[in-house]
Amino acid sequence: MNPMLILFRKELGIAKRPTYWASCLLMGALMIWIYVHTPIETIKTIAQTSPQIADYLATSWPQMFALLQPLWLFLLTWLLLSSEVFTMEKTDGRLEMLLTTPLHLREIWVAKCLALLVLVYPYVLLVSCLVFGLQSYVWPVQLGLDFHISTVTLSMAVCVGPLLAFGLAALLGLLALMVSNANVLQSISFFVTFAVGFGGNYALSALQKQAMSNLSELISWPVVNVYLAIALMLWVLILLLLRRLDKDHVVRYMA
Repeated sequence: MNPMLILFRKELGIAKRPTYWASCLLMGALMIWIYVHTPIETIKTIAQTSPQIADYLATSWPQMFALLQPLWLFLLTWLLLSSEVFTMEKTDGRLEMLLTTPLHLREIWVAKCLALLVLVYPYVLLVSCLVFGLQSYVWPVQLGLDFHISTVTLSMAVCVGPLLAFGLAALLGLLALMVSNANVLQSISFFVTFAVGFGGNYALSALQKQAMSNLSELISWPVVNVYLAIALMLWVLILLLLRRLDKDHVVRYMA
């Protein structure tokens, strides 16, 4: 059997751990609570005085979710899993054992990234589908509003946002192999991820209030193109760094 496939299957074993499922259930429930149930009372109150703004809010909440949450949820889940797959494996000596196998270091990185992608992306896709599905089912009944989710919003949530997050996460995984202290990189990555999550939510709330004055859309195709351009730059950087990735370099800077 292909050694790369063996390593890929080994990393998928993380899915057997209760902490993986508990974290997924907790974060998924939080997303559903914030983006399905929380807006109902707000929209109901505003609908009594301004039905037009209520209609706008029913449209903008899915867009707020699509702009940030799939990206943030993907990145946060990836980092939780990568602490075992990349950081701990390097610090406790398991990576050093892998370096003695016929696998090239790029193949090790690819196998780990693909395993994490299989574990993370379906989960993010499921949460996005649940949020949009519950919004489409619950909101018309609870609010009496015509509700639809645009194609650009769906594209951002199920494809473009996770693609950008995957590029950033794969870069962090690559850097974890290359730097001398992967634990410090992991701590910085968690700090930045939480800062993006909480800061991004605050910025989105401010953006929604500003856009409410002229009822403008939060997501448009130019915004999607910006996300794609950033993702492309990340993958160009990854390809450049891969040229410097070799076993001698990793052994030299082994933590």
